[in-house]
Amino acid sequence: MIRTAATAFVLSFGLAAACSPRGTPAPAPDASPAANPNETILGGATSSVRLLPVTADIAGKLEGELRCAFTDDAEDTTLFLGAANVGDQFRANGVLNNRGDGVVLVAADKGGFGALRDGGSFSSQTLTATLETGEETDGGKSEAETFPARLSVKATDGTEVAVEGTWTCGP
Repeated sequence: MIRTAATAFVLSFGLAAACSPRGTPAPAPDASPAANPNETILGGATSSVRLLPVTADIAGKLEGELRCAFTDDAEDTTLFLGAANVGDQFRANGVLNNRGDGVVLVAADKGGFGALRDGGSFSSQTLTATLETGEETDGGKSEAETFPARLSVKATDGTEVAVEGTWTCGP
C-alpha cells in the first residue's frame, strides 16, 4: 500500500512537470514597493530620497532606552524614529525608511535623550536628516512631550525632501 501511494505521488509529480509550459519566462518582480493607499510617499519615484513609513523591522535597529517619533501630520504615519539613553555622554541614533531600505543615522552631537528631545541633525553615509522643533504643545497632559516639527532629509546628491509634522518623545 505504501509503495502504491509513493508511486502515484511520483507519477503525478512527473505528469505535472511534463504538462508545465517550458520557455515561458516568469514575470519580472516589481522593483518598487507595493502600492498601498495608506502609505505616505514623499519624494518622487526617481528621487534618491523617497520616504516611506517606518516598519517594525526598521524600528528594531534602534538602540537606546527612550524614544521619539516624527509623524507626518497629513498622513498620520511615522517617518523617523530616534532613540537615546539618558546622559550627556550618549549619542542618539535614528532610523527612517528610504525607498524601502531601513537607514540608521547617528546624531551629530552627543547629549543623550535631552539632545534627542530637541531634534537636531542625524547622518548616515548617504543621508542627513534634520529635525527642527517648536515649542511643546502637549502642555504636560501626559508623560510624553509633543512638539510641532519639520523633518528635512537630504541625500549626498543634493536631493532633499521636507515635511511638517509632530515630534513626540517619551518613555
